[in-house]
Amino acid sequence: MQIDLKNLFGNTEALEDKFVVTILKAFKANSSDAFDYLKFKQSLIALEALNLEESLRYKSAFATAQTMGVNKDKLTKSINDYLSVLDKEQSEFSTALKKQIDSKVKGSQDRIKKYQVEAEGINKKIEKLKKDQQEYLSAVETLQAQIDKTTKKIENTRNQFVETYDYFKRVIEEDRDNISTEL
Repeated sequence: MQIDLKNLFGNTEALEDKFVVTILKAFKANSSDAFDYLKFKQSLIALEALNLEESLRYKSAFATAQTMGVNKDKLTKSINDYLSVLDKEQSEFSTALKKQIDSKVKGSQDRIKKYQVEAEGINKKIEKLKKDQQEYLSAVETLQAQIDKTTKKIENTRNQFVETYDYFKRVIEEDRDNISTEL
């Protein structure tokens, strides 16, 4: 007898379909040909259509199970087996999720840390370049002040020489003129 697993668990439309399908496939892969929890659940669904009270539905479904050699312990064990299947799916999902986190999120976090270290290194280089720039600008100012001072000193020396030269030239030319006119 073929069981429509999706209808056994009520309205699953609000749930993510890929997860519903994955879990139902796992249930199917672990189902038994003997009367088990899924067949019991199918009996409950069929009895629900008869509008029976819940207590009566469970008792009727269990009576059917008993005719197939199932007792309460076997039914409870079957339920626990499906819970184990569900737990195994949850564990596999957690493992897959961790791998996704490790590969996508952690990888990105590692890149962020690397970029932060690189950015900090660049900031340090920028600070060093700014310091070097300030030192060069300070050296330029110092050199310009020296040039200005030296230029002023040279200009002053030149002016002193020109003044001295002009003095001697004037004295000598006066003497020459006087020699020319007086002698």
